[in-house]
Amino acid sequence: MRITVVGSTDLPELLPLVRAYCDFYQATPSDQELLALSRALLADPEREGVQLLARDDTGRAVGFATLYWSWQTLAAARMG
Repeated sequence: MRITVVGSTDLPELLPLVRAYCDFYQATPSDQELLALSRALLADPEREGVQLLARDDTGRAVGFATLYWSWQTLAAARMG
Protein backbone atom coordinates (compact mmCIF):
# COMPACT_ATOMS: atom_id res chain seq x y z
CA MET A 1 0.00 0.00 0.00
CA ARG A 2 1.30 3.44 -0.93
CA ILE A 3 -0.29 6.75 0.13
CA THR A 4 0.44 9.97 -1.74
CA VAL A 5 -0.89 13.50 -1.87
CA VAL A 6 -3.34 13.90 -4.76
CA GLY A 7 -2.07 15.80 -7.79
CA SER A 8 -4.00 16.98 -10.81
CA THR A 9 -3.05 13.86 -12.77
CA ASP A 10 -4.72 11.73 -10.06
CA LEU A 11 -8.17 13.30 -10.46
CA PRO A 12 -9.50 10.75 -13.00
CA GLU A 13 -8.72 7.94 -10.53
CA LEU A 14 -9.86 9.89 -7.47
CA LEU A 15 -13.29 10.84 -8.83
CA PRO A 16 -14.81 7.32 -8.86
CA LEU A 17 -13.71 6.79 -5.26
CA VAL A 18 -15.21 10.09 -4.11
CA ARG A 19 -18.38 9.37 -6.13
CA ALA A 20 -18.75 5.96 -4.43
CA TYR A 21 -18.32 7.66 -1.03
CA CYS A 22 -21.06 10.18 -1.86
CA ASP A 23 -23.33 7.45 -3.22
CA PHE A 24 -22.92 5.44 -0.02
CA TYR A 25 -24.12 8.45 2.01
CA GLN A 26 -26.83 9.21 -0.57
CA ALA A 27 -25.28 12.62 -1.28
CA THR A 28 -25.70 13.96 -4.79
CA PRO A 29 -23.05 16.52 -5.72
CA SER A 30 -22.26 16.41 -9.42
CA ASP A 31 -18.97 15.10 -10.72
CA GLN A 32 -18.11 18.66 -11.74
CA GLU A 33 -18.69 19.86 -8.16
CA LEU A 34 -16.53 17.08 -6.76
CA LEU A 35 -13.75 17.93 -9.21
CA ALA A 36 -14.09 21.63 -8.31
CA LEU A 37 -13.60 20.70 -4.65
CA SER A 38 -10.46 18.72 -5.47
CA ARG A 39 -9.11 21.52 -7.66
CA ALA A 40 -9.73 24.09 -4.90
CA LEU A 41 -7.66 21.95 -2.53
CA LEU A 42 -4.93 21.60 -5.15
CA ALA A 43 -4.88 25.35 -5.74
CA ASP A 44 -4.35 26.28 -2.08
CA PRO A 45 -3.39 23.28 0.06
CA GLU A 46 -1.90 25.36 2.87
CA ARG A 47 -5.17 27.19 3.51
CA GLU A 48 -7.82 24.74 2.30
CA GLY A 49 -6.62 21.18 2.85
CA VAL A 50 -5.33 18.15 0.99
CA GLN A 51 -6.52 14.88 -0.42
CA LEU A 52 -4.58 11.65 -0.11
CA LEU A 53 -4.79 8.67 -2.42
CA ALA A 54 -4.08 5.08 -1.40
CA ARG A 55 -2.78 2.69 -4.05
CA ASP A 56 -2.42 -1.06 -3.79
CA ASP A 57 0.73 -2.94 -4.77
CA THR A 58 -0.31 -2.89 -8.44
CA GLY A 59 -0.70 0.91 -8.41
CA ARG A 60 -4.51 0.85 -8.53
CA ALA A 61 -6.25 3.64 -6.57
CA VAL A 62 -8.21 1.93 -3.77
CA GLY A 63 -8.97 4.64 -1.21
CA PHE A 64 -8.80 8.33 -0.40
CA ALA A 65 -8.91 10.76 2.50
CA THR A 66 -9.72 14.44 2.48
CA LEU A 67 -8.31 16.70 5.18
CA TYR A 68 -9.79 20.17 5.57
CA TRP A 69 -7.94 22.72 7.67
CA SER A 70 -9.82 24.47 10.42
CA TRP A 71 -8.64 26.78 13.15
CA GLN A 72 -8.21 25.20 16.56
CA THR A 73 -8.19 27.65 19.44
CA LEU A 74 -6.16 25.58 21.91
CA ALA A 75 -3.34 25.12 19.42
CA ALA A 76 -3.73 28.59 17.89
CA ALA A 77 -3.17 26.92 14.54
CA ARG A 78 -4.89 25.16 11.73
CA MET A 79 -5.59 21.47 12.21
CA GLY A 80 -6.91 18.77 9.90
